[in-house]
Amino acid sequence: MLNQNFNLNSQIEWNNVHEKNASDILLNISQKHILTCNLDGSLKSFHLKNLKNSTNQIKLQSGIQCFALSKNSQIIACGTKNSEVHLYNSKDLSYHSTLARKNLPINSIDFDSNSQNIIMSFNETKIRIINIENPKEFKEISSFESIVSKVAYDPKGKYFSTTEFNGTTQIFTENDLKSIQKFENNSKHQFSSNGKFGAIWSPTGDFICVPDLENNCVNIVSRDSWEKIKTIKKPSKHTFLILGISIDSKYIATLSEDQKEITIWKIRSGKEINHFAHNTKIVGFGWGTPKSKTCYILDCNGKLGTWKNVLEKKKENKKKKKKKEKEIEKKKEKEIEKNIEEEVVEDSDNEYADLDAINVSEDETVNVLSDGDDIDDIDDIEMDSDNNGGGEYDFEEVTNDNMHEIFKRIHQITNTKKWKEWQNSQDISQIMKPFQTSSTPFESNTRRYLAWNMTGSIISIDEEELSILDVEFNDQTRHRSFRLNNRNNVGLATLSHYGVLFAGSSSQNDQEDSRMDLIQYKPLNQWPTNEEWRLSLDSPESAVSIACAKKFIAVATNLNFLRLFSSTGREFFVLSIPGPILSIVSNGENLLSVVYGNETHNLKFQLLDMETRSKIHESLISISPKSKLAWIGFSSSNLFSTFDSLGILRVLSNNWFGYQFIPVLDSRKFIDQKDGGKYWPIGLSSNEFYGILLSAKDTFPSAMKKPIITSLKLSVPISGQMEDSDLLQELILEKVMESKEQFNSDPQKQKTRWIETDSLLVRQYDIYCKTRNNIKAWEVCKEFHFQKSLGIALLIASKTGLNELAEKIEKLILKKKNEEKQILNQNSNQNSNQNLNQNSNQILNENPNQNQNQNSNENLNENENLNQNSNLFSSE
Repeated sequence: MLNQNFNLNSQIEWNNVHEKNASDILLNISQKHILTCNLDGSLKSFHLKNLKNSTNQIKLQSGIQCFALSKNSQIIACGTKNSEVHLYNSKDLSYHSTLARKNLPINSIDFDSNSQNIIMSFNETKIRIINIENPKEFKEISSFESIVSKVAYDPKGKYFSTTEFNGTTQIFTENDLKSIQKFENNSKHQFSSNGKFGAIWSPTGDFICVPDLENNCVNIVSRDSWEKIKTIKKPSKHTFLILGISIDSKYIATLSEDQKEITIWKIRSGKEINHFAHNTKIVGFGWGTPKSKTCYILDCNGKLGTWKNVLEKKKENKKKKKKKEKEIEKKKEKEIEKNIEEEVVEDSDNEYADLDAINVSEDETVNVLSDGDDIDDIDDIEMDSDNNGGGEYDFEEVTNDNMHEIFKRIHQITNTKKWKEWQNSQDISQIMKPFQTSSTPFESNTRRYLAWNMTGSIISIDEEELSILDVEFNDQTRHRSFRLNNRNNVGLATLSHYGVLFAGSSSQNDQEDSRMDLIQYKPLNQWPTNEEWRLSLDSPESAVSIACAKKFIAVATNLNFLRLFSSTGREFFVLSIPGPILSIVSNGENLLSVVYGNETHNLKFQLLDMETRSKIHESLISISPKSKLAWIGFSSSNLFSTFDSLGILRVLSNNWFGYQFIPVLDSRKFIDQKDGGKYWPIGLSSNEFYGILLSAKDTFPSAMKKPIITSLKLSVPISGQMEDSDLLQELILEKVMESKEQFNSDPQKQKTRWIETDSLLVRQYDIYCKTRNNIKAWEVCKEFHFQKSLGIALLIASKTGLNELAEKIEKLILKKKNEEKQILNQNSNQNSNQNLNQNSNQILNENPNQNQNQNSNENLNENENLNQNSNLFSSE
């Protein structure tokens, strides 16, 4: 075969770049250059837009066998025949340094992820790792059975791989150079002695492609488990020579054993999508950008080929096909709506005179003569002529001939946009489905957020056959991020500082149709509860929402069960919630909130204390009119919070009027309403709300590239513009935040909170005094917690000339002093009585008169100290 193309759309353009003995090719995508070399020592650089004329070229004394580009695209390393490794700057090919000299040719070379070390294999059973800055510092591994043909570093920076001529591939750790995985070749087949082929890592680092000489194929191996997840194989042909993997890790190129035929494969499906047969040996191959769909080929005669349109158009998968079908249906519905509405407006004699309601008068009858079936009523048609308004429709007698047409017409009417708007205006209640808070829905795209909170995020990556869960923590010093294979079709997930919880499916259907019956927990803390565990739910039970905390795991199911587990996996209780469970959320410690119900404006919640096994509160959730519950969570101060689709954030506080929802933010003020933007929430601190600002076209953030988190400062929606609006907002927030300790009282924290509140009240009082608003200033005085605050208020009133206000404050101070004296006297009397009782019990051992005198003296001293403090405080 000579220059045959599998894909008719593919085109290969050839350019002569070397006279002969070409040896390798290298693409520098970041600088849009391609480099070629040959065994005569010539190294050339070409711009991708002009492969006819080289931009730079140099000549080495020894032939170049192979070369590599550093991960930062700054340095090129050339391995030569006489075992020299020369480094050059990638931009202008200027000389950098020489690393190693040995008496054997170099077969393969690669840079580590930090571009600090180089690994190389010689024509012997050894490999060497050299530090670029200090070449004298090197490490060697000499435990190989045969010559090493290929070395490659893990892009993520933890491992490196070696492939020997006998077909054995090993994975080593980068730090201690230990072999942790070995893929042996049990056949007699080997790589050719002059080859440079072997295992290659995917650019994303999620998997490694390992040649399998025994089965004449390439195995796709997971980086996390070292298990085979896919096989690339061509019937009756050897397919184990790997040329390279595309930048997006979706495609792989292999070479036939005679090195003349290239095959392009789709990794996920394992299907061949293109191939090219050449008349001479191919010595180099490079992938262009995914958008360009272009590859570059170098043959041994020095011809450089540009292979365009390599990748076929991606076939529509089932999800995309469904999406297109839905779009087509929507277009048809819009056309029907338009036609029907035009008929109604233009034709006064039309059968349907009004779309707002369809009525049948009492005289009218509907007779159905088909198959003896009678129509008693139609839900969408009002049969009572006594209803509140609407047009009338005079039915003609239904016969076998027109029955189908009439009811088809009714169906079209009741599916129009205008009809649905009318229905929505009559009943604002909307049925809600269960949701996992701060997760994105299952769509046709390949990535979505299963969870994103103040601890971190979990992204489901479903690209081709590579299904992965990417767990990333915000505080990398506390927890290291990791990846897991998504073998169980995980559809629900959440994380805290104590563990990561997943709910997956045992079936192989799409996630949106699967039953979430497999629960798996991965703890993050140390011994003794650091063992992973999993369990299965019996059919037909399925998880609808999950939560994890320090000492408990909660799983809400479709049977309205709330299953509670310990962190070790022991189920200790099951609750039956009085309604469909929508979502559950935990504060990470001991609080759990359960939201249940099925109508938007009749949702209830239960606030549970898992430490005391008690219910703290249960009531309806406050939500804006004509909106839906979009998010639930806990603030950093353990306040249960909700966010609706209108953009209002509320927190549950028991500080004033018992347990009440208090609006603490209207996000619409921070979003351009003209553009139709939205706010997608992540978490809440004591004074800021964190989330993602979305554009009008987006309903949730994309997981392809993590967006920037923005924070909105909490601001209570105050009516009107007053001189103290900002202070009033802060005061209300302070009072809301006083309920931080509602579940765990702490007198010292309460005192600190009162001091902060009084400082804000003093500022507000000062504003009222300056504006001569005595009434409001006096109202503020009555809210002070400390006499010192009243003393400051008295001083401000005197300085601003508000004598009447100053007199009132003086009377208030005296009143509070008298109240304190009465309290002190009562306490002293109680203490005296207690001491007398104690002394009477010890009358045989002690002198009672002496004890009474001592106690009375102590009480008098306490009174004197308190009076001194009060006088000092009032003077301040």
